[in-house]
Amino acid sequence: MSTALETLSHTATRDLLGEIVTWDLGSVELPVATVKQALTDAGLPEDSLGDLRTQTAFGRAIKDLREGRAIDKVQTDNKTGIAVFQFTRKTLDAARLSLNFAFEAKCCLDTKTGDITCSDSPEIESYARTMLARALTHRTTSDITRLVQRMFLSHADLYAINPKKGVAYFVPEEFRGFSAQIEDFLAALGGSLLRFPVPKGTEAGNRSVRDSVESGLLALSSELQEAVDAWGEKTRGSTMDNAVERWQIIKHKAEAYSEYLGDRQASLLATLAEQRRRLATRIDEVTALKAAPAVPATPKTVPQAQQADGSAQQELFSETRPAEPQAAAQEPEPVTIDGPGDDPARLKHFDEVSRVGLGLPPETEEDEPPWPKDEPLAIADRATPIVPPEPPADFDSTPLADFIPTPSSTDEQTIPDVDEEEQGSFFNPNDPQPAYYD
Repeated sequence: MSTALETLSHTATRDLLGEIVTWDLGSVELPVATVKQALTDAGLPEDSLGDLRTQTAFGRAIKDLREGRAIDKVQTDNKTGIAVFQFTRKTLDAARLSLNFAFEAKCCLDTKTGDITCSDSPEIESYARTMLARALTHRTTSDITRLVQRMFLSHADLYAINPKKGVAYFVPEEFRGFSAQIEDFLAALGGSLLRFPVPKGTEAGNRSVRDSVESGLLALSSELQEAVDAWGEKTRGSTMDNAVERWQIIKHKAEAYSEYLGDRQASLLATLAEQRRRLATRIDEVTALKAAPAVPATPKTVPQAQQADGSAQQELFSETRPAEPQAAAQEPEPVTIDGPGDDPARLKHFDEVSRVGLGLPPETEEDEPPWPKDEPLAIADRATPIVPPEPPADFDSTPLADFIPTPSSTDEQTIPDVDEEEQGSFFNPNDPQPAYYD
């Protein structure tokens, strides 16, 4: 007994590595005014409690409406801030053992003002408005837990004893005063903060603290690296500056916690040095990417199938017609015809232009007009109607209808022979016709 008392008497504040903390608040829903007053009384910043996002508050407001319903967000307009939610009623078909879904209502939430409209169901609109107002003015147990974690990370330091569960944390000895403030804050809300001192000099205590601090710093480093790897040309300069500041804080903690890290400190600092090089390289890449001129997108080309002659085969169900082949020769320059008495050479050039425009071959010597070349020709003379040539003497002018035999009523209609299996697929004129054909 005396040995134990002697050990406790030598365990002063300066002989502690820190303390293990965990808290309990129960299941409560507290007004925002009460939480802010508790922060002020504990000497903590009142603005630590931020405002709740409108969509988060709306989700809490309609939580009880999910019974027997499916509520889905179907649209969000980033410009107006309007989010549309659909309410679908679910009913169980016991005979078929299946769920039936029926549209019930659509509700619009203005994420900027918090206004709710639901013309399809005034009951849902009234309930959602009431519960949204309550959600915005109250905080739950989960909100208080996240608030405590944020304040520890902002004003002190916190390392999870079990990173997978996160129900107990190690707080370094120099922040025991802040732990006392958090204890007062939770007590004012009806909760409690449990604090377990961790003395120096014990093998199990040193090992546990070392593992907790190392895993906590590595987790912060990995979280930072994931954010850096996701950077792109739209990443702002302030985001990159914040990343550099976060890395400096992690490195400062790794250097300051040499007593906690022990022989693990060297490897941790080497990991952070490599991350610094990767961070600098990534900043240079993003900066160059943002400074580079925009390159127009290249249209995607799809290889076409070829026919036997090597030409491209038109794609089935294509919405565009195949391109028409274009003539390799250039079109002659158009000329203006001033009127009668123009130069025949110009008239001939005009005729060639007309032929090209109609897709006809150029005029040859065999196509010379019947008038002399050296004699001017007026435009009006070219408009004389063309008289078709006389038919040959042996041409038979009998009308075509006289060659078509007219069947007599006594002639038998002959139907080609078909198999019995195929007969049903042919139209038989001997069958009686329906009445709507008369």
